Amino acid sequence: MGTHNVEFRPLHSPWTLSPANTKYCLQFNLWSFRLSKVHDQRERALVDPNSASFQMIYSRLSSIEEKRFVTIFHHSDTHGVHLLTAHLPRFKLDFLLDTANLELVCENISDTVVDENQSIGTLYGLENRLVLRERTESQTRPRSRSVLIPSGDVSYSREGDHVSVRIATGGKERVSYNIYIVDTLVGQISDDGTLESRLYKIYLLALTSHWLPDVLTGRTGTEEALSELNSSRCMSFMKLKEGDIKLLRLLKDLSPLREFYPSHLQVMQTVHWGTLPVSSQSYEFEEAVLRILQFDQRLTVFDDSVSSDTLAGRDDYNWKSAKTLVRRAQARELSSRPLTLATAELGRDHVLDVVYESRAQQRQSNDAPYKAALAVFQEKAGLFGHQYQSSDLRDELKSLGLVSRTGTRPPHLSYSRYWLELPNLASDWIMLYESTRNTVPTREEKKYQLLFSLPAQVYSASNSSAFRLTAQILAFAFSEPVFRSHDPPQWPSYNFSDYGDKPDESLLSRQVQNCERDFVRTTSSSLPRRSNEDDRDWEARCQSQYLTVVRAQTTAFTAQLMMQWPCLLPVLPTTSDFDHLNMAEALDKARKIFRHCFHNRELCRFAERVQCELNRIEARGFSSPLRCSTFYDQPAQPSHFSRLPDFLNMSHRQAPNMEALILTAI
Repeated sequence: MGTHNVEFRPLHSPWTLSPANTKYCLQFNLWSFRLSKVHDQRERALVDPNSASFQMIYSRLSSIEEKRFVTIFHHSDTHGVHLLTAHLPRFKLDFLLDTANLELVCENISDTVVDENQSIGTLYGLENRLVLRERTESQTRPRSRSVLIPSGDVSYSREGDHVSVRIATGGKERVSYNIYIVDTLVGQISDDGTLESRLYKIYLLALTSHWLPDVLTGRTGTEEALSELNSSRCMSFMKLKEGDIKLLRLLKDLSPLREFYPSHLQVMQTVHWGTLPVSSQSYEFEEAVLRILQFDQRLTVFDDSVSSDTLAGRDDYNWKSAKTLVRRAQARELSSRPLTLATAELGRDHVLDVVYESRAQQRQSNDAPYKAALAVFQEKAGLFGHQYQSSDLRDELKSLGLVSRTGTRPPHLSYSRYWLELPNLASDWIMLYESTRNTVPTREEKKYQLLFSLPAQVYSASNSSAFRLTAQILAFAFSEPVFRSHDPPQWPSYNFSDYGDKPDESLLSRQVQNCERDFVRTTSSSLPRRSNEDDRDWEARCQSQYLTVVRAQTTAFTAQLMMQWPCLLPVLPTTSDFDHLNMAEALDKARKIFRHCFHNRELCRFAERVQCELNRIEARGFSSPLRCSTFYDQPAQPSHFSRLPDFLNMSHRQAPNMEALILTAI
């Protein structure tokens, strides 16, 4: 402490005194802190990190190095000129402040200074970089520029509409860096020729990509990165190094993962997008990386110094996505990525994909929606003409099988996706009937609701039943007083699949016969035995008697039940004895059949009444069918205009007697 000397010793021998160790002499006073080597006449003063001078110089270097690793000295040269030098020991870089021009001169890269303009027209969003320019100005060419980018762990995050990319160097003792030349003539940034430097540049270009093209390259970062990655320069190597493979893995991870969902059906797919914008995540990164890795694997046959195994793992050579889905994405990106036309191995015609057929192209005639809209606007119940005249509504409902009163989605007359998907007649017909014939909403409100929903329904229709439904809705909506007295039955469902509107006598007979009593519990099992009749003959005669009685009682029971039709619940017959039948069980099965048939019968009778009204409306509406005009036709004039005389007739009429009119008014 008394000598003010500080000796720096190696870590492996901190307690060994050696003349080879570096010694510094420290001098303190109120204004400065000086440091100089022992036996060296040059003195250097350390600049306070909290001073304005330090902050000013460090602000130009903060993009590549942390403040704790920067040392700034104040010293004098041999001519006594005061100098400020910024030392970056981890980068082995020194920057001298040129006080005359107020520039930071890089002493390690000849004839370069820190450029005031830190933009290079690309790599937007990369925070850790330092742009240098040529110090001397040439009359024949513009000053060359270069960008210094440190090597480290790259991280990125979304900030608004762009991506912020950071390079963390941590507490490493030495930090390497890459210098890229900004070539404004060619429109690119040139690397030093090594594969690792080129791949590092490609990765940063892909991360900082945006929808808009870069000023320097004229292309987006993704397009520029793919152009570099697919070039022959990325194939100019003899063996991939560990750093190269690490960068190739990062580039491969830029491609989204595409997989079938569910995997065994291979009908739908799930795309796992990363945090980068979609424009930065192209399938071509994975394809280009696999091409480079496979090329490296083929080159191992010429290398005798190592085994055939490369530094890449087995998973590095495999597609992480299903190749079929990748090819499908390739075909779909042809129109949005011009670069793909030059780099794709397969064209659109070679990709197995589903061709989307527009519903508009599938229509042979597109006038049906217009006809429906015109019919709604004019409140015409007769729609289109006789070719869509509704058939027997009773048979139509019976053909639906199971008809329910309440659908899974209560239909609303306003336009929704429900109308494009076509209503399910089996579950929605009754609810549509109720909605359209009600007084709420009003007739005018229903008109403008159906003006949008019915054309959508007709547009999606593919058969005549859908058009018949449209005609029925029009009739229900604009002739609601006629249908207001025809209420549908209130049963929740109607099963026409298993039952009709009348009990089937054969079905009823089979159900009743299945309710026969056990043989041993009937009188047929205890018939008196005849003389000379053995047990076998006696049992056969009893069985025959049992079957005959069961058939006879089944026929009589069924006939007496059918005599009670129509009714909801039949009662037990009291005129005959049915001791061979289980009466309670037979009555339950018969009531089930009667109940379904009675429900169906009421719905059919309701449909017949509605059909009679539809026939009357169609007879009136089809007498003057709608004319399907084009959008350029003049709209039809209201009927009251036909009563107005034309000008020719008015000129031949006699003028009115005003005197008589006045006397009449008095």
